[in-house]
Parts: sequence; C-alpha cells; structure tokens
Amino acid sequence: MKEHIKTINGFTESKFKEKGSLFIGQAFPVKNEDEIISILNQLRKDFYDSTHICYAYRLASDKQKYSDDGEPSGTAGIRIMNAIEHFELSDILVVSIRYFGGTKLGVGPLGKAYYKSTIDTISSSSFSDKYAFKKIKIFFDIAHVKTVYKLLTGAKVLKSDYEGGFYVEALVLLSKLESTLNEIQSNLNNKCTIKLFEEVEYLEIN
Repeated sequence: MKEHIKTINGFTESKFKEKGSLFIGQAFPVKNEDEIISILNQLRKDFYDSTHICYAYRLASDKQKYSDDGEPSGTAGIRIMNAIEHFELSDILVVSIRYFGGTKLGVGPLGKAYYKSTIDTISSSSFSDKYAFKKIKIFFDIAHVKTVYKLLTGAKVLKSDYEGGFYVEALVLLSKLESTLNEIQSNLNNKCTIKLFEEVEYLEIN
C-alpha cells in the first residue's frame, strides 16, 4: 500500500491531427474501477462514431489496465500507460480517441501519436501530492475528549457523537497510524475501544 501518490486535479483534454487522423486525449482523476467503467461507458456513447477509444489507467492500489481497442498490439494502450508512468501518476484514467483520417500511419508513427496524445493531455493538467489516510473510530469516556483531540493533532476529525458511548471518527495518516493508536491507548490507560476501517483514502495535507 502506497503512503504517497501523485495525481491530477481535474479533467483535461488535448487534440491534434496526424496525417488526417484526429486524436482526442482526455485525462480523468479516478478512485476506483467502478468509476472508470462508468466514464468509459459514457465516452463510448459520446464518441460512438470514433474509430478507436484506447485507454490506460493506474490506481493507488497498483491496479492498472490498458486497451488497444482494435489498434495493432503495442501501439496504443501500452503507449498511454508509458506516458502515465513517465509522470509517475496514480488514480488516473487517460483515454485517447481516434478518428481515422484515411491514411494509415504505420506501427511506429501510430505508437508515437498515442504517446503524444497522452503527454499533451497530462502536460496540461495540474498535479497534487496526496497521502494515505486510514479511518478510525474511538469510543471513550467523554472526560478524556481534550486528551483525544490533542493526540489527533494532524489528523482530520470527521465527527463526534454518542453511540452506546461517546466516540470520535477521524482520518489518520497511514504513516502515523500505529504511533497514534499507541499514544491514545497509553494516555487513556487502554480504557477505550478503537475500530479501524479497511478502506484507505488519499488526501492532500493542508
């Protein structure tokens, strides 16, 4: 599990022509494969008349995939992925939509065109460094609330309420999770219950 990723801040697009073929590059910040599938399905509707819709994605979980969508093997999807790797990005989907212009480019120039499409698109993006946070839920006596909040300095407190006792929910940096949990248990003499959620959320540090 990565403690840190670099990703794009929002949607970007670029266009260029190579020997009559139009290449439309689009980049999307994404968090999971369901989101990716939804975007690709919509693009297939929006660009139903295109010749090819090639893509690559990489998630913070290290899941990645690419597609040539009918182009010769090695000319499209892997070249899009190579460009993503060049920028060392995660949680990103890049799509390159081609409208064939009547002239075949050849394997080499075609691969370069898809690589350029991705490089141009990503180059117009702004980037963020994001860090892994884990969600925790701490049940404790409300008399210790000041102590708990002090120990959560640097964490992102989400909510506090009663649920069979007083609790606080917070997002804690993965790199500080173990030390934070140990400090809470030590300061409260283990008179607390801590629930650790499985999911990881990547956020900027303010």
